[in-house]
Amino acid sequence: MVAPIFIVGTGRSGTSLLRALLNAHPNIYITQEAGFFLWLPRLRKAETAEAWLRGYQNTAAGALLGALPVTARPGAPRAEAVALVTAMMQAKAARFGRRRFGDKTPMHITRLDAIFAAYPDARVVHVVRHPVPTVVSMMQMPWASNSALLNALMVRGAVDAVRPYTERILELRLEALLEAPREVLGQVLEFVGEPWDDAVLAHSERAPFEEDPRLPWLTDAERPLRAPGADRALPLGPRLTRRVEGICAPVMSRFGYTPWPSPGPERPWSVSRDLLAALRFGARTLRMTRPEQDDPDAVRPEAQLRWLFNLNPSPDIPDSARALPPLPPR
Repeated sequence: MVAPIFIVGTGRSGTSLLRALLNAHPNIYITQEAGFFLWLPRLRKAETAEAWLRGYQNTAAGALLGALPVTARPGAPRAEAVALVTAMMQAKAARFGRRRFGDKTPMHITRLDAIFAAYPDARVVHVVRHPVPTVVSMMQMPWASNSALLNALMVRGAVDAVRPYTERILELRLEALLEAPREVLGQVLEFVGEPWDDAVLAHSERAPFEEDPRLPWLTDAERPLRAPGADRALPLGPRLTRRVEGICAPVMSRFGYTPWPSPGPERPWSVSRDLLAALRFGARTLRMTRPEQDDPDAVRPEAQLRWLFNLNPSPDIPDSARALPPLPPR
């Protein structure tokens, strides 16, 4: 079996763009946030591989992946669910005539132990971006926190999680990818073991997007590559910006990031207000009823998506961003 490819990072760091670029290669197809290794330890009441597959297909991630010609061996133990994950990635890639398969789920960065246990030769690419614009972009997402400090902790935690595996993975900065796409993509393709193909520089025309969820934060990656613009002022203010950089100091030093040069005008009480937003976000999360995650026959994709798209209470998020995407036929 060829080595699967996994793209990890944090939300809003450029993982969707890298997926789109690699999917333009004639040999590669990487699924869109199927979250396989987030769900393998869940659905605890599924005692067989068949029950786990049924439950996974009822999750939001499984439903958005669409129906695939994958079945479990009758009576197979739950441990064989990993073989089903492989079969689903292979089946999705085969739809587009690709032999290399994999997945892009940013939060798989917390499951690298399970990924390497299942696929010792897996090719994992970790995408990073300057913490300040990453945090600000996350604050504008319906599925993230509206607290800059909470999001900064998430960025720091993701990079801390990958440290034990740095010798086995490839790490790249989004900024470097945008500044020198040919050079960086050449390094990525060499790492995953595929030859260079100019198609990866024309992903808007060459990558298959037709089965991707039509979500605004994902479809942005379908646009043509653009060189990074000048650093722009971001709406945190100097005090909160420096707090974010302080939390992410190990990220900043490890990847050579300098302090954000244009943090914008100071916002009175910015840190206090952000801490209050963090507390409210935590309370809101605890008050919300999570979709069932144990019973494979109780999970519902609509309930999971509704919960996910309402995590961020910010009034600046338009209703269109909270709308449930159409689910593929089952």
